[in-house]
Amino acid sequence: MNKTARIEFVMTEEDAAKLKEYARTVRLPVSRLIRMILQGYRPKEGPGEEFYRDLNKLWEEVSKMQLTAELIRDPDIKKILRDTSENILKLTIDIQRKYLLPDKSKIKII
Repeated sequence: MNKTARIEFVMTEEDAAKLKEYARTVRLPVSRLIRMILQGYRPKEGPGEEFYRDLNKLWEEVSKMQLTAELIRDPDIKKILRDTSENILKLTIDIQRKYLLPDKSKIKII
């Protein structure tokens, strides 16, 4: 998308501070935040560092489970470990969608 249009508008210092704080909270530049809102999205506040640390720990455990599955000879146990690790990976994707992706509004501005 080629962004060439420039729009300026006036607001109170208080509103400008709120807008900048919201953009900082959702970890987006103000211009990107406004474009997302216009497209009908409501960005979410980014989770803290603990969220990412816990998610990484979960991925590490899944990796260990997958490696263990490769070393085990019993096909039944191997299948259980593979299925469980796949289910955990699907769960982490669902968690990421829930907490990281913006909500889509039913009302689209543009």
